[in-house]
Parts: sequence; C-alpha cells; structure tokens
Amino acid sequence: MATIIENCIKKIILDNGYITIDHFLSLVIPFYYNNNNSLGRAGDFITAPEASQLFGEMIGLYAANYWLENSNKKVSLVELGPGNGYLMSDFLRATSHIKNFHESIDEIVLYEVSLKLKNAQQNNLNKYLDRCIWFDRFDELEEYTRDRHCIFIANEFFDALPMKQFQFINGDCYEVCVILDKLEKFDTKPLLKIQTDFTDRDGIFEYSPQSESYLNVIIDSIKSNNGLLLLIDYGHEDLLNISTLQAIQAHKKINFLEHIGAADITYLVNFPWMQNYLMKNSMTNELMFQKDFLELCGIKKRSEYLVNKYGADKKNIESQLKILLSPEKMGELFKVLIVKN
Repeated sequence: MATIIENCIKKIILDNGYITIDHFLSLVIPFYYNNNNSLGRAGDFITAPEASQLFGEMIGLYAANYWLENSNKKVSLVELGPGNGYLMSDFLRATSHIKNFHESIDEIVLYEVSLKLKNAQQNNLNKYLDRCIWFDRFDELEEYTRDRHCIFIANEFFDALPMKQFQFINGDCYEVCVILDKLEKFDTKPLLKIQTDFTDRDGIFEYSPQSESYLNVIIDSIKSNNGLLLLIDYGHEDLLNISTLQAIQAHKKINFLEHIGAADITYLVNFPWMQNYLMKNSMTNELMFQKDFLELCGIKKRSEYLVNKYGADKKNIESQLKILLSPEKMGELFKVLIVKN
C-alpha cells in the first residue's frame, strides 16, 4: 500500500510530468526522520557516536585543543544534525577536565529539524540543558553564527541534504528527474536540458545547492570570528561520474525508489567539489580518512586508558575500534574535512 509521501510525490509527477531529485529528497528525507526509528541497532543504520563513545571523545579533544591553541575566548559549540545527542554528550564529558574550556562555552547549539530526534537529544544532554539551544531554521542558524566564535561539528549531516543530479550526454547537460513509467512505477530519467557551469564532464555529476548554502554560513562565521569546522561524512575523494544515491533499510542497501519514506536515502558527499569551493573562498582545509583522524587524536591510547583505568571490557573496546578504524568498516569510507581560516 502506498504511503502518504509516495502519494504526494505521485501527485506532483502526475501534475508536472516529473519531480527533480532535490525536490524529491527535500520531501522524503524530513518525512523519514520524523516518522521512523532511524538510528541505532533497532533502526536502519548506526552512526559512529552510537558505535562507540570514543568517537565523540576524539572530536571533543581535537576541538578543545584547537580552542586552547587559537582562541581561549568565549565559544559556541554548533552541531548540525546531532542525531540522538551522543556525540555532543561524549564531547562534553571528555573535555570536562580541560582548563577553562567548559567555562568558556557560551552556548551549545543543536541544529535539528526532527522533533523525534530533538526529544532524544534533550534526554541525552539533560546535564547541559541550561546551556543548550535548538534551531530548526536555516535563517536562525545564519543569524546566530554570524558574529560568534563557533566550533561547528557536522557528522553525517551533509549527506542528508537534498542534491541535484546532472547527466551529460553528447556534450549536453540534463537534470535527472524522478518520473512514473507506463506501469506508474517510480523511475529516473535525464529529462531537463539545461545550461550549466559544470563543463567538460562525462556521466553523472551530483551537486547540492543546500550544501553550498550551509558552507557559506560556516565560511562567513569562521572568517569573521576565527572558528573551526569538523565535517565527518562518507563520500568520495576522487571525481566520480556515477549516481551515488542509495537507501538503507534495516542496515541493508536498497534502491532509493523502494519503500519511499520508510528508508534512509543518502548519497556520497562530493568532497572534491567541496574542497574546491572552500579554496575559492580562501579557506584552509584538510581531508583525511576517519581512521587517520581518530588515530591522530589518540583514540588507541584513550581506549587503553578506558580498559586499564575504568575496567572497560577489552573485547568490546576492540570491537568498537574495528568499526571506527577498519578500512572495510568506517575507517576509510568516512572522511574528515577540517576547515579553518
């Protein structure tokens, strides 16, 4: 039986003949996060903060060390898409001993559009509620960060922003759209011929206008107030010419046009485009594998400390490290983009 969101999309297609990929995603992604248990072993996928507390701790220690070396002034922690709040909770616990850091945290900003996830964040950050504020509108985020020294954290946020697909055929560029076939089944087709700045390409090119908008907000804040962005996501470091759209349901990949509204739709972040855009805006940036970043932050030493000092289960810690660091797990699929002024 068709879901509410499927019927909504079908109506748009029947009225217009198509729906663009970014319009499709802008409807489906919020619907999914507001109506499903997306995160955790009982949900559709597991994020790094749910796999291990060590992940959020390393993010926290890197950010606090940056603050010590470059700022030592009032700072706002801004997390985009905070999930269940585990990353920020682990971040704050791990940095509680760093002299003057917590005292200098002005506010903890959680940017979240899902009421379900916001409730989870409030429960998991209840020790810090007096300093937490929530935004769910882009203009609120833009206004708040403009004149504040901010450390931005975005873990698996940019892959959930709507993106456009363009397909190049015989030198011409077409925008890929979702259509209905003769049996009224969902399908995709390079449909709208357009003029574009993306030249000298073959195959499919993916680009997210919303990602550019969020990067602009972050760039403006960092340039004005000497902040930091830690962006962690799965994506590609080389130019690809294929579609990376996929859906995850019950920890398994499915076609993104199946079970619409009941599966997490995502894609690989286009890091080459992102780095090029940052360089054009005179921003210092460095891209590395998640494995290399976490090891740089001392995750192995921290894991030994948890076992020896607090009696953490060694096999459990080793299992968590494997998820976070192994190339066949998250270690190389996920990248960390560090952005500074």
